[in-house]
Amino acid sequence: MPKESGNGEWRFKAKDTATNESDTYTVVLNYMQTFGNQEPIRNSYISNYWYDVVLPTNPFGVDGKNIAGTYAAPNYETAIAFARQKEWEYRVTERDGGWQYVSLTNGNAFQFYTDKKEFDTAFDKYTKSYVKERSIAKNGTNNFSKIINEDLHEDSTALVRQWLTIPNFIKSNLSDEIQDLPIYMLRPDYCFVDPNFPSKTGVRFSMVADDMYTTSGEFEVEYGKKIGDQVLASGYGQGYYLVTEYDNAGNTEQYLIYLDLKSPSLTVNVVNGDNTTEKIVFDEDLVGRQSGLFRYLSFDMAQINDWRIKPDIWPSLPEGLEGDYFVTLKINGRKMNDVSYV
Repeated sequence: MPKESGNGEWRFKAKDTATNESDTYTVVLNYMQTFGNQEPIRNSYISNYWYDVVLPTNPFGVDGKNIAGTYAAPNYETAIAFARQKEWEYRVTERDGGWQYVSLTNGNAFQFYTDKKEFDTAFDKYTKSYVKERSIAKNGTNNFSKIINEDLHEDSTALVRQWLTIPNFIKSNLSDEIQDLPIYMLRPDYCFVDPNFPSKTGVRFSMVADDMYTTSGEFEVEYGKKIGDQVLASGYGQGYYLVTEYDNAGNTEQYLIYLDLKSPSLTVNVVNGDNTTEKIVFDEDLVGRQSGLFRYLSFDMAQINDWRIKPDIWPSLPEGLEGDYFVTLKINGRKMNDVSYV
């Protein structure tokens, strides 16, 4: 029987060669391979920086072959390679003895180059002009119409950064089947979406480990509510979970997630008003206890901290810690308007 293509109402009855027949039985088949949450969870963690390649209307807006626009690339090397590929395709004609290409000093005038070095100088000038400085993510303003992967093809997932692996201290408590499941970073503001199947569905979170030790416990997730709030309200916290999406028809979908609930902190070296020096870690607790401004003669940022356990080194701490790949520092004030650093 086909899988999802066979979903629907089926009627069965048994009949033998003597023409005896059973009653007719009606069943509803509802086979589903996915509940629709795994893909958006996987795609929700993207790089907090990228490089824009801006291809101008001239020469890339040719009728019937218009590729003008802005493309986001995961790194500078990909951005340059994409710019070179398109520039060569649209403006270079290779002939015996040289190359027909635009002038180094006039992008609207073509000339024939016989010297490879002169051609490369002109070609590099124009291709590099298409690649802009590194862009840094800002909340709510990161809209990519076109994303390029390292193979220079459009790929909406090319900026996804799901690099998580299962820590060794957890593996011994997991079956081989569970170890083979995909694992993702999960944003605490993610809300599970009801797939609206004909049969009743649900989501179960089973805790596997916190940042250092294996543990257990499970709870049911409500659709449409932030998962971070639900985890805390259920008495659990930051760590690794097995997610099981299920319905009454027997369909299940499982994957592992790591839920990061702790805000980054900032380690700074400061000089106080009495010229004494001090190392301070600015975190939610410190800022919450302190009202008003922090006043220092000098403020030297030493390190941004947002750690989780590095799988292959645990439990040798602190060497066993590695940083969150997505920490961004934003500064406002003193003529700096939402300046971002990665």
